[in-house]
Amino acid sequence: MPTSAAPAPSGTATEPAPTAEELLGPALHDEVVRHFLAKPGGPAETVVRHQVRECLRYLYLVSRHPDRLGGLFLPVEQDIDEIWHYLVLQTREYRELCEQRLPGGRFIHHRSISYDDYQEAPGRATAAEEALRWIPLYTAAFGPFDEDAVPHWTIVRFLRDELGLSLAEIASLAEDAAASGGSAGSGERGGVAGSGDSAGTRGQDVVTASGVASGVADGAPGRDGAAVPVRSGA
Repeated sequence: MPTSAAPAPSGTATEPAPTAEELLGPALHDEVVRHFLAKPGGPAETVVRHQVRECLRYLYLVSRHPDRLGGLFLPVEQDIDEIWHYLVLQTREYRELCEQRLPGGRFIHHRSISYDDYQEAPGRATAAEEALRWIPLYTAAFGPFDEDAVPHWTIVRFLRDELGLSLAEIASLAEDAAASGGSAGSGERGGVAGSGDSAGTRGQDVVTASGVASGVADGAPGRDGAAVPVRSGA
């Protein structure tokens, strides 16, 4: 995998990331949407389009940040992996996507592993740290996660549904991580930081990036065998 260009410093204007249709081209994009719409019992077209969007965003991040994301376990749900499978089978178009349209300019391999190996490594703390790496990188490239993206990203869905964080709080984790120059799970172990004013008013709970990692490690999203045993760009 190539070394990606360094991300722009916080506050520096960058070119907007291309859309899924721009990366695939209109013909292949429509082909992928039609293929998954034709499956019996499949989701609505709007959902399929969001699935394709998130698959391409995942590939964009792996291509742009191979030094930070290459070789990690897949952070997205099975539906996104199935779209990736379909793209890989379109060998000519997939090679063009990887080598000419994605920012890293190199082929992204799809590497499945056994469930036994998947369950053995990494440990809970490592899995939590790796999963949380995606949030600031995604937010820097595409903006905060929205409701259409959440169902497709295992860690984000876990933070919202299991730890009770709002999308605004998840976005604040990315801002915190960007400011500290680390991942969204780096720093102190903790939970929610309480704050109040000098007048003795009721304190307000503030979620910080440094306080989330232990909660994720305790819950260990995706370690129950339901997540996809695939390494990202390995």
